[in-house]
Amino acid sequence: MTNFSIALCNFLQNKCRHNVAFIELNATNQIRLLNLNTNNYTFRKNYINFFPNSTLNNLQDILKQDYDFFILDFGVLNQYTINEYARCHMQLAICPLSSWKKTVLEEFLETLCDKYINYQTHITFLGYERIKENLTRIHRTYKIDILPLPFLPNPFQITSEDFDFFNNLLERM
Repeated sequence: MTNFSIALCNFLQNKCRHNVAFIELNATNQIRLLNLNTNNYTFRKNYINFFPNSTLNNLQDILKQDYDFFILDFGVLNQYTINEYARCHMQLAICPLSSWKKTVLEEFLETLCDKYINYQTHITFLGYERIKENLTRIHRTYKIDILPLPFLPNPFQITSEDFDFFNNLLERM
């Protein structure tokens, strides 16, 4: 999800010219690796402002800042972050689509239902699956559509081939 989230920020900031903040709300601290030159809490790369290793405690302070878009990377949702996820204007979920990972998807959907989140209408599901049979199986079983994600080897170097995908995604807002 992090790679995709950075690519989305890059598209919004550098193609659409929006002011964008990327907020890492998980303990992986992967974003810090993008900026080894400083110990600052925040940093800027490719005109995107990054807030690595943020917490729910400081999230409200970040959200008060002047940005057009806040992209929150929750990592794996849990009992502490699910409510904040539910408050997001647009909810995206990258989900496993392989038949052997069926229980992961089912547990995620069950968690959403437990929090009264209608996943069929409120969440845009994304996946790296291109096999039509798997997409059809998911649609038939859970009544959801999966948008196939483009291959993004470097989220800071999206190409014009990816623009249609991101534009279509934004039209869902």
